[in-house]
Amino acid sequence: MANLEFGSQQSCSGGNSPAMEFEKDKDSGHHGRCKTGSPPLQTQLSQQSMEGIKVYLHERDLWAKFHDVTTEMIITKAGRRMFPSYKVKVTGLNPKAKYILLMDIISADEHRYKFADNKWSISGKAEPAIPGRLYVHPDSPASGAHWMRQLVSFQKLKLTNNHLDPFGHIILNSMHKYQPRLHIVKADERNSFGSSNTSFCTHSFPETTFIAVTSYQNHTITQLKIENNPFAKGFRGNDDIELHRMSRTPSKEYPLVPRSTARQRVSPPSPDSCLSQAEYTLTQKPSPGYTCSDISGTWCKTEVEFLCNNILIIGMFYFHKCRFVKVATSFVAFKQTKKNNP
Repeated sequence: MANLEFGSQQSCSGGNSPAMEFEKDKDSGHHGRCKTGSPPLQTQLSQQSMEGIKVYLHERDLWAKFHDVTTEMIITKAGRRMFPSYKVKVTGLNPKAKYILLMDIISADEHRYKFADNKWSISGKAEPAIPGRLYVHPDSPASGAHWMRQLVSFQKLKLTNNHLDPFGHIILNSMHKYQPRLHIVKADERNSFGSSNTSFCTHSFPETTFIAVTSYQNHTITQLKIENNPFAKGFRGNDDIELHRMSRTPSKEYPLVPRSTARQRVSPPSPDSCLSQAEYTLTQKPSPGYTCSDISGTWCKTEVEFLCNNILIIGMFYFHKCRFVKVATSFVAFKQTKKNNP
């Protein structure tokens, strides 16, 4: 695969579970570092087997495009999926062993950011860290052969700013920078993890860092998402991109109206288009526009057409209504007759 490239920062361990390591990394601020020390022989063998695992980021070039202008990810109360989606190719697993794949998203630094003068800058100290959550891939646990057979996609993972979220979404703070991480855990005899002898490795890609926002700040990010997200096909017109740019500086003089509901302007009717009531014929093709009347009391074509169309619609409505009443009356009379003459 041309768009799969190896570039992850890898950390392997044969000790604490990813949940425990999450707390340590959050406190120490170290990401992608290998543990030191002299673990037991069994743990060393297990660690060696995990070190042979390699992870390739799918669509790395696309991630790099976003990273060059600082990637932004929308967070909402209900939860929003990431784009680009986090997809990886995994190799080096034991085909017969069971593995659990999961993700977490940790703070990339201790700063809060702001977007001003068309660039991101530090605006202060980060807010207190939110208790971390782990997103377990729905296919877990599965054999190494299963994970290596195809791309592993985390596209169902959602980001939220609701600190009381009950749906298991990843909780983030707006205007903070984050780093997604992938954990590959070797499942134990109970097909779970968390014991002291759990073997796992952690992979992270620098180009996947992003700033969480409630609305896109950089117009370049908006353009990239519209051009590359298949679910944004309806926003690929230049007019809509311009509307998004203008929405950041709303004006009372020129309120924004969606293009789908905007009414076209019509030029004032020319004197030739207004005819007297006797001269007007219905053989001419109707033309859209506003209705108008001149001072002399003559009618415009559009005004007469508007009246005729409405009269026709009202007439059809009453015609069908009368038919319905007539049928209903006949049915009631029939039921009454049948009741009187059983």
